[in-house]
Amino acid sequence: MPTPDEARPLASQVPRGRAGKDLSPNMRAIHLTMRIAELQLARGVGARDVVEQALHITETHCERRVWFDVVASVVLASQDRGSEREPLTLIRTVAAVPQNNMLVQRLQDLVREIVAGLPLDEAESRLESILGNQPAYPRWVQTLGNAGVGAGYVLLFSTSWVVVLATFVIGILVDVMTRALSSRATPPFFVQALASAAITLYAVGLGELGSRGVWPFVALSPTLIVVGGVVGLVAGLTIYATAADAIDEFFITAGARFFKTFMMTAGIVAGILGALILTHRLGSSVVFAPDAVPLGVIPVTVLGAVATAVAWAVYTQGSRSAVLWAGVIGGLGWLAYLATMSAGDVAAKGIAAFVVGLAASLVTRVGKTPSIAVVDAALVPLVPGLALLMGLLQFTRSPSPEGLFAGSVLLLTALGVALAIAAGAALAERFAPVAAALSGNAQRIDAELIAAQGKPVDLGGYYHPDAAKVEAAMRPSATLNAIIDAI
Repeated sequence: MPTPDEARPLASQVPRGRAGKDLSPNMRAIHLTMRIAELQLARGVGARDVVEQALHITETHCERRVWFDVVASVVLASQDRGSEREPLTLIRTVAAVPQNNMLVQRLQDLVREIVAGLPLDEAESRLESILGNQPAYPRWVQTLGNAGVGAGYVLLFSTSWVVVLATFVIGILVDVMTRALSSRATPPFFVQALASAAITLYAVGLGELGSRGVWPFVALSPTLIVVGGVVGLVAGLTIYATAADAIDEFFITAGARFFKTFMMTAGIVAGILGALILTHRLGSSVVFAPDAVPLGVIPVTVLGAVATAVAWAVYTQGSRSAVLWAGVIGGLGWLAYLATMSAGDVAAKGIAAFVVGLAASLVTRVGKTPSIAVVDAALVPLVPGLALLMGLLQFTRSPSPEGLFAGSVLLLTALGVALAIAAGAALAERFAPVAAALSGNAQRIDAELIAAQGKPVDLGGYYHPDAAKVEAAMRPSATLNAIIDAI
């Protein structure tokens, strides 16, 4: 969902001019690097990726090494210029802006060209050209994509066209409402609270119409409408990026993102609970069942997973190839979840996230699509929106110790699923280079292993063999050894 950051010009939204020609090439290279770094960090790219790309640029165009770090919403660059010159330090504060993965893709393409030898003058001109003509979908396309997230998610549980259409409509209304709130610099907590309250009141209203026999809302499930609407809010949280930053030991950045995620989730909780309490006091007869909702027909659930991933990729402005791969990998991840459901929801979704992350990493290495554009979208069908809502319903329906315990268990399960998804995707990203290296060198490895067979081996002794000779005999493939040692 859009954030209040859209409402005011920010450092990362206002294009910074290119460095003056009177500056040294070293300073111009650092200036260029900082601009690319802040543009990517503002759009949700992980801290490790931002730092790695910054180092690639400066190692190409700077004679002395430049140290980079990301601390929460700050990018730092420092260079020791020798004992006779003062150290050089630059600091940029970055504020989050709406995701635009097409822009991220162009920036990462530019970094690859710089590393490949693009001259500094041309790199600066290319960046100005990218910023002056930023690729973006029309606003109405983004709105439809946002609405499609909830509608696709509902297909995981229902084949009712009424529920799907109703969820799609509230998705459009909520997107318009949140953009209006953001334009007035409303804090994200209240944006989330008001949006989730509006979704809940909308679902209760349709449920009341159904209870009075109004077609086509008879037998409508307001629970699924709330779940579908809330998923769009939950999907916008940076759970994956937060876990990835923690795994990469950017702890301050991960902590800042985690606290922001916590506060925005608290906004969703407050909005839903407030709306439920209000409708209950107004005498609403609509009941939200806190019982688990079973998955629907398997082929339809796969279609729902694909639609959800595609819709989120469109909303976050992924390229056409990113949208396509998001759908394919989103469906693949959902099939992995269905195949491992017997292991439990948390484990199954962790495994599915690992499959999604591994497949996305391999695809992005081949297609040069930013992983964030594919992974984030493909993970949305796995978001624990239903468990979150069921836990909240337990709190409101039964304020007894048993109800509080049941609700706490469901909320902790939702948190466990979220962490499993983030950890699985982050783990897959670490192993993706290994998988790519193994597949790319399969024939060479086979040849080296075969060549070592059928020859006598000197182990340096029978009872007390030489360790170095044993290792050389048992690891005859230099290519495979290099891949394993790099892990």
